[in-house]
Amino acid sequence: MDSLKTLMEKKQYDLVLAATENSTDSGSLFFRITALLATNKPNQALDCIVTNRKILEKGNLMILIKIHIEVLCLLNKYDAAYAQLDYYKNLPYENQQTEETLKHYEKYIREQEKNAYRGRNIDEEEVVKRLKSNKSTVVLTGLEACRSKTVEVFLPYLEKILLDFPMQAIRSFALLLLVEKKLNKVVKFKHVNQVIEVNPSLLEPPFQDNQFANTIRSINSDFKDPSLSQNALNIYSTYLIYIYPDKCKFNQKALLCALYGIAGEYLQSDGLAFEEKCIQEGEKLEDVKKIIEELKESIETF
Repeated sequence: MDSLKTLMEKKQYDLVLAATENSTDSGSLFFRITALLATNKPNQALDCIVTNRKILEKGNLMILIKIHIEVLCLLNKYDAAYAQLDYYKNLPYENQQTEETLKHYEKYIREQEKNAYRGRNIDEEEVVKRLKSNKSTVVLTGLEACRSKTVEVFLPYLEKILLDFPMQAIRSFALLLLVEKKLNKVVKFKHVNQVIEVNPSLLEPPFQDNQFANTIRSINSDFKDPSLSQNALNIYSTYLIYIYPDKCKFNQKALLCALYGIAGEYLQSDGLAFEEKCIQEGEKLEDVKKIIEELKESIETF
């Protein structure tokens, strides 16, 4: 009989399944799982993974993580996918590549979950259910659904998010929704660690003032590495949403030095040293480090 690999290449999946029916080695089991997926049998593939996980872990942990998480997402089992990812995070692994795989699939689950929710026609009852969820990804889909509906209908639930949701990012996105809808009503908003009162109809949306435009132009012109520029832009945008409705209080040159430093640190960049950048721009190193600390806090608690 041809090897399993040859059978797979010839798309003779039924023969692969027959040949691996009683297999107990990881290589054959991975071929069996792939053949089950190729023949549209994801539930059977998941059963095979669960039954033989210890064998598969020893065979190739990275491939197992990939297949297991993707099968769970294919079956819309997102809570289970998060749970299994936590399980894999707690296993001993020996290389950076496995750690990067785990980080990738944490983002992958979130995206798959958001896409699944986004593709549905959502009635008011379902929107309310999502807004009342304690899961940030689900609440985000509820906020997105509100954009095409009359927002006043959901105001009690949105006001609760503004005050009580534990993540600043979700509270901020809820406020931005009301700003977009120009809600003319004073609402309470937990802004970082204090509760403030705001009227969304009177607030200017973020990313529309001259300071933002000037900072983006400077990032694109001064940071020669495109990856460094994009990372700096992401950090700056996150910070602006985190402090909203406040404005950025830093002077332009110090801010750019800080963004250069933190973006380079996160990317482990080999470009111009952060200290050299501060000297080049005539900014005090200690002042810029304080800005970096504030930027990091916004990212870590976002």
